[in-house]
Amino acid sequence: MSRVMEPVALVIPGSLAEQKGGAGMRWRALAAALATLTRCEVIELACDHLLGCRASCLEGGGPPPNPEAADWCFSHLFCDNHAAGIAGRLLDSGIKTVVCSGIETAGYVPRFAEHGGLRIVYDMHNVEYPLYTSQRERSGDEVEFPDSHLDSVWRAESEAIAAADVTWNCSSADVATAAATYRHFDATRALVVPNVVTVTDPPVLPSAVPDHLCFTGILNWYPNELAVHELMMISRSLMERGIPVPTVVAGATPTPALITAGEAAGLRIVASPADTKPFITGAIMAVPLRLGSGSRLKALEAFALGAPVVSTPKGVEGLEVASGDHLLIANTAGEFADAIEQLMTDHEQRDRIITNAWQLVRDCYSVTALAALLQALPA
Repeated sequence: MSRVMEPVALVIPGSLAEQKGGAGMRWRALAAALATLTRCEVIELACDHLLGCRASCLEGGGPPPNPEAADWCFSHLFCDNHAAGIAGRLLDSGIKTVVCSGIETAGYVPRFAEHGGLRIVYDMHNVEYPLYTSQRERSGDEVEFPDSHLDSVWRAESEAIAAADVTWNCSSADVATAAATYRHFDATRALVVPNVVTVTDPPVLPSAVPDHLCFTGILNWYPNELAVHELMMISRSLMERGIPVPTVVAGATPTPALITAGEAAGLRIVASPADTKPFITGAIMAVPLRLGSGSRLKALEAFALGAPVVSTPKGVEGLEVASGDHLLIANTAGEFADAIEQLMTDHEQRDRIITNAWQLVRDCYSVTALAALLQALPA
């Protein structure tokens, strides 16, 4: 990218308005930041073999050119006809830079690259293959993810990396993971483009004593499910100390089993709220993640809303934070309970952490900061 940016297209899987969770937040932030710098056309992939393309291609008519795309979860939006149609329309409109974001768009990267005149960015919301491999190793039979799907993820991600002119990664940690996973990954063509959140007014100080714990996220996502079970142990540890802090888990698509287990442990499970901000405000955000990739939007949201954070190292991996300055780091349920009690009782430390975290997210992880970073990126 140059300082005077040419028009750009952002290709995402499905409706921008309807996307949930961290991926949707990233796409909306990228669209907003790019729109402040140049003309940004958001391309929402329309073809879907799982819904309407099995009998006839929605783009070009006739039999679907990629019937195998219906066979695994990350390729069902791919269609050769759709790729050719999008590339042609972009070139006709004068757009030469295309940002394909997320593993669902990976199949489009090599197809777009075949059309001369397009510069392709592959935006990696996660480094997917090691993430799903670690989930399989951790979960055993709990997560149904066949080896054939793992192979497909590796192939799609590998081919997209090879075909793209540059990759965007959420953090330097993700750049290192991608380099360790794919021999042909060229770190000199990888740029760190972090996740960001909307930042508004600074927190009001002195802060009130938090009256509950909070955790947010897509709740049928296995790393988040594990974290909710960790929250049950943290809640139990607090109750044993005589600190019965209510715990609220708010997010999309919790499984019935998770709702049952969480409520039995005394957690309040809020399924698919329209907005998670009311649950974060006035809370301590607990982030007991053990698995993950990318950077942690739930922590950034808490920073922006003035909610102090207690997290595992994995829960804030990729963020430029320091324990004691921007949050408190904990590993075990007992350490989480210690940190939560500390934040509830030491108002000076709580206010310092809240202030430092808000300033960090304003300066480094806001949409304004992202726009400045994108404008400064090399061509």
